[in-house]
Amino acid sequence: MNKSFNQAAAVLLGAAIRKTFPHIEYLGSGVDEGGFYVLFRDFPSFQEDFFPMLESAMKELGNQKLQEKEMLASNAAELFAHKNEEILAETLRGVQGTIKVVQIGDYLDLCDVPMQYSRFLSLLGFRQEGKEIRIFGAAFSSQKKLKDFLKLYRKYPKKNYAYLSKELELSEGQFWHPKGMQLFRILMEKWRSFLLQHGFEEVGGTSAKEYFALSGRKKFYFFSDWEDHIFSFEKESLISCLQIIEKWIKIFDFEAKWVLQSSRRNKIALALKELKIDYVEEQGEKSKVEVHIADGLGRFWCGPSLECEKEMISFSLFGNLAHFMALILEKTEGRLPFWMCPEQVRLLPLEGVDFGSVLEIYHQLQIRYTVDRDKSPLKEKMHRALRAKVPYVMVFGKQEEKTEKMKIRAYGSSHEQTLTLQQMQNFLAEQKLESQ
Repeated sequence: MNKSFNQAAAVLLGAAIRKTFPHIEYLGSGVDEGGFYVLFRDFPSFQEDFFPMLESAMKELGNQKLQEKEMLASNAAELFAHKNEEILAETLRGVQGTIKVVQIGDYLDLCDVPMQYSRFLSLLGFRQEGKEIRIFGAAFSSQKKLKDFLKLYRKYPKKNYAYLSKELELSEGQFWHPKGMQLFRILMEKWRSFLLQHGFEEVGGTSAKEYFALSGRKKFYFFSDWEDHIFSFEKESLISCLQIIEKWIKIFDFEAKWVLQSSRRNKIALALKELKIDYVEEQGEKSKVEVHIADGLGRFWCGPSLECEKEMISFSLFGNLAHFMALILEKTEGRLPFWMCPEQVRLLPLEGVDFGSVLEIYHQLQIRYTVDRDKSPLKEKMHRALRAKVPYVMVFGKQEEKTEKMKIRAYGSSHEQTLTLQQMQNFLAEQKLESQ
């Protein structure tokens, strides 16, 4: 997403919402990886039917000049208070230094990045939590880019991580189901073994510098609050740390781009060039690079990152693990690789059969499985398994028990195949080997 287009759109929407509905309490506007947004409250009857009216007002306001001013935060607070924008004034009280204020007609707002107006924009939706409402949208440089985005967006509800998490029985709202926690553990184990291969050890704590001074260990990591923190006190390890991030991203086959916060004599830039890693530059004061990962709509979100300080290098492979999991779901559209699936096989035994020999094979191969003993019809149980995108559904009835065979249906296939138990064991062993 182009931040300049979206920053301008955010300011225009902020002005449009106040112009169209002057009774609201305006909370501010902004941009994120998804596009632009505004926040306001005290409008319980707000609905999407108002979007055409707001878009029209935005385009009308877009014909006026957007005036950007840099001023002391204290002066800006007084200006906002004078315009009865008390919420925006309050956010600036106590802030030191200068900030950017933008004015369009009679309306003022704050802005973080340079603005460039584009009429190719669309309001996408809104969310309401209590009295607070957030409208969000996206702006683009051309009609074609907007059209392509909206085409994807219409298909997005069933590719969205929230929808997929529910279908796959991983999570719902703020709650994680057992399968979701299992996926968390699988990724954590992959992360731990990957770092161990590269000479890093897991420790506990919060201060890397204090731990280094205490222990003398130069390569270690810890995990807290859904985020990973990895540290190297080896002075010449910048190249190898960047290579670790590059290898990690390739495991998941993400569409990704490297974003460098530029500063003078940036040694990260030199290292990226040496590794022939393409990157884009953004304004920044830190010596830092981030890997931005595409979601199901082609929007980029921050994932792994690396930062250089005088005595150490700190980096992350997940960023935030919950966000990383969401990006995996959207990348795969819920069809997780076999090694990552919290449920690799679902067994549907018919009533009265002894399926102990089947479970023994699962245990030998360390297959993650569930047994659906529900008394509902087989067709209904099969539908539930397919909806959850379980890679392999296996049916074991009296005939299969007698002949020591198994009916297997792979996700995405409309046909069942029948294998002997030995063939099934070999098949599952091959799946595990191929997916590692």
